[in-house]
Amino acid sequence: MKKLAVLFVVVSFVVLSCKKETVVTNTPVVCNLDTNSIIGSWKVTSVILYGSLTIPPSTVSLNETSYEVFTDTTEYPICVTDDLHEFHPGGRYVYKDTGFSCSPSGTFGNGNWSLNNNHLVLNSDTFNVTSFECNRFITKSPTLVYDSIIAGTPGNPSTPIRIFYNLTTTYSKQ
Repeated sequence: MKKLAVLFVVVSFVVLSCKKETVVTNTPVVCNLDTNSIIGSWKVTSVILYGSLTIPPSTVSLNETSYEVFTDTTEYPICVTDDLHEFHPGGRYVYKDTGFSCSPSGTFGNGNWSLNNNHLVLNSDTFNVTSFECNRFITKSPTLVYDSIIAGTPGNPSTPIRIFYNLTTTYSKQ
């Protein structure tokens, strides 16, 4: 009987002293690019201009460059950098002047939006979504063209120039 009691105590001790291990997994959250994942308020956190300059009729790029224009207050005043882009269900888009107000203040850029595969359409402008995470996405504009003229001086004629550029915009979920 003593052996049975000792055996019972030993087995109880072993069973009760066993600790379950908690397994912690770092399973990444997967977010798919779809209409529901875009719905909400987003803030622009970066706008990078990629461009090259040509002198017609040549098509040779004289220089290629990238420039973060969103931090340049001459391009994007502080009253613009704190604004929100709201993507509502049903395809309604609202650009809101929040924080520091521009003059005039209010809501700007109301319109429509849609998402077709990885193409975000804002009104009639289409942007390629190049990266998407749960709380951040990046768009790239189509190539835009800006034609201008470098003024000449007496004895030197004016020179036409053509600038090709696109904008890469980063949005962060608010």
